[in-house]
Amino acid sequence: MKYKVERPPLTGNFFLPSKESLVELKPGNLVKIMIRHEEEGVERMWVKIIQQQDISEWTGVLDNDPVGEKMSGLLKAGDIVIFHPLDIIQIWDDKKITNWEFKEAINARVFTTPEIASGIKPVLFAIHELDGDWQFLPSEKTEDKNAIFIPLRYLIENDNTLSELGNLPVGWHAKRKSIEDSWIRESEK
Repeated sequence: MKYKVERPPLTGNFFLPSKESLVELKPGNLVKIMIRHEEEGVERMWVKIIQQQDISEWTGVLDNDPVGEKMSGLLKAGDIVIFHPLDIIQIWDDKKITNWEFKEAINARVFTTPEIASGIKPVLFAIHELDGDWQFLPSEKTEDKNAIFIPLRYLIENDNTLSELGNLPVGWHAKRKSIEDSWIRESEK
């Protein structure tokens, strides 16, 4: 196997969920775990708990695609992962997103790049395609050969200014020069 679920370090500079929070988890909750690829290193991935077999083994389904090229060849959203509750590094909190402006569900899958998904680059160009799909990109001239699908909520959690695009009509795009700038909206037609 070229990947494994990794237990987080128990150091003072690594914030982990409390024991009380872990005990309250149940099937349907989203949690983040670390998965290590032997060549690409660690990716933090969201997992939806589907079964808690016992105190030491839980089953979940990956909720996002990996960013790494080699990891993407091994895992994808929808794959089953076995993990220990102490492997959990974060618990999804729906209360973080208070202003949902999109018609699409909070879990709707959108196209983006690995750099945006991992927080390396900001979204500076967004397209609401004629078929209703969304693309969130770092620029107008982005190649989509490495595009990945992730739930829309992850982008909004990382950059709440994207909520301003919730009413962008189908067939339109929006762009900005930096994350501090206002969105400029234009029809694709």
